[in-house]
Amino acid sequence: MAHHVEHLHTAEAVDNAIVREAKTERLVVVRFGYSVHASCLSVDAAMATATELVGPVAALYAVDIEEVQDFNAMYELHDRPCTVMFFHGNRHVDVGGPHGSRHDIAWAAHIAPMNSPVLSGRCTREPRLAADSWTSTMSCQR
Repeated sequence: MAHHVEHLHTAEAVDNAIVREAKTERLVVVRFGYSVHASCLSVDAAMATATELVGPVAALYAVDIEEVQDFNAMYELHDRPCTVMFFHGNRHVDVGGPHGSRHDIAWAAHIAPMNSPVLSGRCTREPRLAADSWTSTMSCQR
C-alpha cells in the first residue's frame, strides 16, 4: 500500500500539527524545504516508505518553504534546500549528529535514505533521539 506524507500549506497548519501531536505524545517529524529539490524528493520518499512503520510513534509532515515562509528566518531554512526537524511535547528535540547537537538535520537526504528506517522504538514524554550520521537511523527510546 502506498503511503504519503501530509503536506502542510500554512504556518497555522504546522503549528496545529505540532500542538495536536503533543497531546498524543507522538514525535513530530517535519521536512522543511523546496519540495521540487532532489534532496526533498528523496527525503519525502523515505518518509512515505517509513509512514506505516513509524505511525504509532511519529507523525510525518512536509512543508514547502517557498509556500510557507513564516519559519525560514526563525529556523534559518533559507540557505538549505532540505531540513528535517523533530518536535515532541510541543518542543524541539535536539539531534546529536556529525556537527554536535542541533534541532534539525540538513544532511539526512544524502545518506542512504531509502535503506534504513527513519525511526524505531517507543517514544516517551522525554525522548532521547540518537542519530548515526553513517546510517541515518534514528531511534526514540527511554
